This record gives sequence, C-alpha cells and structure tokens, in this order.
Amino acid sequence: MPEGMRFEEAAAIPFGGLTARCFWRQGKLAAGHKVLVIGASGAVGSAAVQLAHIAGAHVTAVCSAANADLVSRLGADEVIDYNSEDFTKGSERYDIIFDTVGSVSFAEGRKALTPEGVFMAAIARKGDMGAGFKAKFNSKQRLIAGSLSRNN
Repeated sequence: MPEGMRFEEAAAIPFGGLTARCFWRQGKLAAGHKVLVIGASGAVGSAAVQLAHIAGAHVTAVCSAANADLVSRLGADEVIDYNSEDFTKGSERYDIIFDTVGSVSFAEGRKALTPEGVFMAAIARKGDMGAGFKAKFNSKQRLIAGSLSRNN
C-alpha cells in the first residue's frame, strides 16, 4: 500500500484488475486477437487494456479524446473517441469486445464482432440476456455478461 494512502482507498485498487482478468479468462483472450475495450480509461477498462496488450492482442480502446494519450501509454494500439466515431458503424471486426461501462447493447455491439466473436458486458443492458440466448441458436457469437465467479 502506498505511503499516505488510506485502507479504504487501497482496497479499491485491485477491483479493476481482478474484474478484467476474470472477463479475459472467460472470453479466452489469446495472442493475436483483435479486441475492443469500451470505457478503456476507467478502472476495469485501463486494466483490460494492459492485460490484453501483455497477452499479445491488438487493442483498440474506446474513450474520450482527453484520455487517448493515457490509454495509448497503457498499451492500446488504436484509440476511438466515442464522441466522434461509432465503432458499430465501421467495417472493423473484433474477436472480443469488452464493454466495461454498459454503453453498448449486445445487439448493437455484435455488428462489430467476427462470426465467432465474443461480446463481454461488465454491466448487462436490458435485453442482452435474451439476445445472447437467441444468438446461440443462429450464430457462433456469444455473450458473457454480469458478475463472474471469483474462481475465474
């Protein structure tokens, strides 16, 4: 614990890293994957960017322009400013999309997934679970949403 930090402040530090690690394990992150991290400058998102970079993935970070330099230093290969670009309308496809802030539904996000891609939602949106269940029957895309077990 850094000197001068209160226990209440220090207790929050592992949250982002542990949450990101659990999701990456469930999503089976591997070297060479193209990943998109939404909310890349937050606690979970910044940890997700670093872990994906270390794993050898190509990382695209979604955040505000003000945080672009930060996420680039954390390991993002590309940065999308959510105020000026909508990744769901582009032609780029990702093996894993990790929405750490609940800003995109599975139905919207899956447009930017590869045919066997994984959409991970730290905060599931209304309709995500039904759409994820339905996708199991007509595609190879899948949804991982909600809190994960501490065993992950």
